[in-house]
Amino acid sequence: MSAQLVEESLQHFLNQFSHLKSTTNSFQQPVVIALSGGLDSVVLAHAFSQLCPASMPLKAVYIHHGLQKEADNWQSFCENFCSALNIDFESIRITVDNSQRQGLEAAAREARYQALFEKVAEGGVLLTAHHRQDQAETLLLNLFRGAGLRGLAAMPVIKSVDFEGKSLFHARPFLPLSKQTLHEYAQTHSLNWVEDPSNQSSEFKRNYLRNEMWPKISRAWPHAELKISQSSDHVREALTLLEELAQQDMQKCDVTRFSLDLSQVSQLSWPRQKNLLSWWAKQFLKEFRFTEDMFVWLEEALQNSNPQAHPVKKTRLGDLRVEGKCVYYLFDLKEEYCLDWPVDYESYHFNEKSLLMHEVAPVYFTSAKKIVLRPLSDDERQQFPELKKWFKQNRVVFWNRSRWPVLEVDGKLAAILGFKTFSEFK
Repeated sequence: MSAQLVEESLQHFLNQFSHLKSTTNSFQQPVVIALSGGLDSVVLAHAFSQLCPASMPLKAVYIHHGLQKEADNWQSFCENFCSALNIDFESIRITVDNSQRQGLEAAAREARYQALFEKVAEGGVLLTAHHRQDQAETLLLNLFRGAGLRGLAAMPVIKSVDFEGKSLFHARPFLPLSKQTLHEYAQTHSLNWVEDPSNQSSEFKRNYLRNEMWPKISRAWPHAELKISQSSDHVREALTLLEELAQQDMQKCDVTRFSLDLSQVSQLSWPRQKNLLSWWAKQFLKEFRFTEDMFVWLEEALQNSNPQAHPVKKTRLGDLRVEGKCVYYLFDLKEEYCLDWPVDYESYHFNEKSLLMHEVAPVYFTSAKKIVLRPLSDDERQQFPELKKWFKQNRVVFWNRSRWPVLEVDGKLAAILGFKTFSEFK
């Protein structure tokens, strides 16, 4: 029965991904399995190698952290295991940076996924052997951290990942299955695996939860693992509905990769605006996510009616700014720049592309040797004192005035964006 459950779980995953055969190259590239040599990943590699079609290349990757003296032996075990199953195998040695505040456990996990995702091709799939108890533990740990809905939704079975310019998938086909089911599968097929002695140490929080708390929880609530996993499914459904609502709200807003104007939705409740901001961050702001402290600050900043106030909050990745009802997140605001034509506007936090294209079309400069966009100089600001009034009238955000773009053609000032185009260039 356990073998059947494992096979059904993997077949369900394959069915979910069947449409990718015609839309991406996912199954022309190797499916990458994270193989540690432990019970869970051994069952995943064995079962998948038996079930996957011949047209689907398979590769197992072992991550050598160098944190355990047995790591070399585990690597050899994984290599021999894959050889017996005719699975391509690769071992990657990584160095874990434990200098950050996140701790050794989190640092090792981040370094491991970095190395694994590097081995997945564009549109490809990484498989990990997380199961139902892992899901329950993740939800509880996130709950203890005060996580929002996204954290309480825990781990999805399939997730799209943007990694260093490529789009790929991370799948956990065993999430519906219990640890006991995987253990029985291994016994049925006479599989061997390795045991990591650090799993018995309760120094790490997940191990403490698993070794110290989980046995007591299971005695009091025998079906806790299943019920907690079901709760994460319910939260994920609610999160899907909130994301659909955010998409509808965003259609009413002016939005870029670095700005979200809330003017048209400012009458909505603050929780709904927070939901929209979270969705915007997820879609446009790379690895940045809002914290509750940031939302408290934002609510106050958006209610500030003082036109002289230009609220800014420094974060680890960049600056969070508010001008009126518009929220900006600027990863790397460049005060000085010199950009060749054509210009990547959004990377430099400009909203004025259409303005420049309308007033200073490149057709005027077909004979030019060099066309650049650069910031307004101090001398030019003094030369045109009426600019200050023009900035106010056109609601140019405070932080953009000192770096307002001008167009220079062959070393000569051709235009101050939106304000003036000089006659010789018209």
